[in-house]
Amino acid sequence: MLAESSRRNPSLPQNDSPASQQLRAKQLIDAKREYTWSNQVVNLVGVPMSTAVPAADQPTLEWHALVTEAMIEVGKNLLATRVNEKQGWFGRHLQVQGQMDALQGLLDKARDSKEPESPASRVDMVAQIAVALGELKLAEAVLFHESEQPAAADLQAYNDLFKEIEIPQISSSFQNDEVFARLRVAGPNTMLLKGIAGLPDKFPVSEQQYQQVMGKQDSLAKAGSEGRLYLLDYAELDYLVDNPGLYKGKSKYVYAPFALFAVPLGGQSLTPVAIQCGQDPQKFPIFPKPASSDARAQWGWEMAKVIVQVADTNYLELFVHLARTHLLMEAFAVATYRCLASEHPLYMLLLPHFEGTLYINSKAASSLLAPDSTNDHLFGTPVQCTQKLAGEDRLAYDFYANMLPTDLAARKVDNAGQLPDYPYRDDALLIWDAIHRWLTEYVSIYYSSDAQVVGDTELAAWTASLMDVNEGNVKGFKAIATREQLTDVLTMVVFTASAQHSAANFPQKSMMMYAPMFSGAGWGVVPEVQAEYTQQDWLDMLPSLSLGGEQINLLSVLGSIYYRRLGDYRSNYSPYPEWFEDSNVAGNDGPLMRFQSALLQAEATINARNLRRPSPYPYLLPSQIAQSITI
Repeated sequence: MLAESSRRNPSLPQNDSPASQQLRAKQLIDAKREYTWSNQVVNLVGVPMSTAVPAADQPTLEWHALVTEAMIEVGKNLLATRVNEKQGWFGRHLQVQGQMDALQGLLDKARDSKEPESPASRVDMVAQIAVALGELKLAEAVLFHESEQPAAADLQAYNDLFKEIEIPQISSSFQNDEVFARLRVAGPNTMLLKGIAGLPDKFPVSEQQYQQVMGKQDSLAKAGSEGRLYLLDYAELDYLVDNPGLYKGKSKYVYAPFALFAVPLGGQSLTPVAIQCGQDPQKFPIFPKPASSDARAQWGWEMAKVIVQVADTNYLELFVHLARTHLLMEAFAVATYRCLASEHPLYMLLLPHFEGTLYINSKAASSLLAPDSTNDHLFGTPVQCTQKLAGEDRLAYDFYANMLPTDLAARKVDNAGQLPDYPYRDDALLIWDAIHRWLTEYVSIYYSSDAQVVGDTELAAWTASLMDVNEGNVKGFKAIATREQLTDVLTMVVFTASAQHSAANFPQKSMMMYAPMFSGAGWGVVPEVQAEYTQQDWLDMLPSLSLGGEQINLLSVLGSIYYRRLGDYRSNYSPYPEWFEDSNVAGNDGPLMRFQSALLQAEATINARNLRRPSPYPYLLPSQIAQSITI
């Protein structure tokens, strides 16, 4: 735990006495022994990560309680869906139920304890919970895999997988084209949509095809010139397309489609126009959105939408979620532990935003990204391919170019007059601005001038570590010379660790558990002629019921763990006292209180916006934003 003096009196190294500077230097030597870089971590070779997860980075009992409750919910749902299964069910039921009861007893014991938590008591209780949780996972896995379920005969079969876990609301409307379009601006992956003036040569939608959907009064040229034309291009997934996988002898696929959307004349929201199911127009015909009266073309269109959704799920999970939040923040966490002394004000600021990150990334590398893991089952290519592509994306991700305002402008989606309905953009900017104001004030407390920034030797070491190809290896990172630049960098880090991760992670339960809409793999080849397919052809592209259930089990847990909301800075030992003790930061009407007030106002603003929107977008409500990446 951090010394109280460090929390009350943070200081820059150049302002300390020579004796204090020596103590800081020794502390950092010790930290470098404890936190070491490696780009050879199993299942993520090439990505800079910590070689170990020190005791200080183990999650709290409060976090373990949330995970345990989520696992119990999965167990209850699993039992409810297996109630009429083959011989041996009753014994398995008792085994799972017994493990759930044991876990609940441990949770009750931990929560009822009146003793302050210590490192030793946490280690003991966490060890007990881990053993019981592992036994529950094993019991659930045995029950689950003993009852392999076939392909679904209809959608009701997928709906019946939800007994004790609430079925996502999108299940009742997911085939609606307006819902399909709105996912681009208010779904799990809001980071790929790009405004275009004209179509790329590889996606030759004709004027006739465009007007078939958007009407004779509109045109491609007019929509492009007025900023109403938008594109999804999944070319980055071509490597996965070329490396299809197998599951129990059956082929599965990933696709790299194009999808065109437009805002109608005088409209607010996107309309889907056309889909091309691959990158080569010579191989993949263009499927325009059919008229409601054109029943022959409808199921080919639905199959094309599945192809976009499979691509989008891969893009989200590998790039937006894993590479650009989890793996990127790993680099900043390790650099912070190694380069900033505990007395440093930036260490004090950033530590709560890195809570749990090294632990959860280590768990992901050893389990979710391992061969024969749930991810290996659910995604369309061998897990070694997804590991490779996620790692390459992390190293290619330019830090400064992807700051929120810069990214929105580069994708030409920043103009609310041209694209009025883009909830992610509008809510994200609200949160970004609140974080930026908070950090502007925080930086000004400890850095009286730009010269103080330049003279900060620990900050310089932190920057150098993140730039170093043998350490953090963050593309585009550079030396920090001004308070304004430092504030921008810190805003990007805090926003990524909190809001950006939450926007990518929490739709996993509320939306992505529903396999007919979100799947990591397609189970059929690309349709060739739009008018020659049936509902059964569409169903054949979807995962089996067993895989649909496995998707529920995983994503229900991953999307449930709301631990420590943004702005709630606390120690990570029970009873979790307030983190900041410097009165310049945490005093009455000080910067922290103003930040917390700004988040309350943002909550009210977003709630009011959601009343006017076609459907609510809850993922950037401050009450729904986790402070750090803990799941």
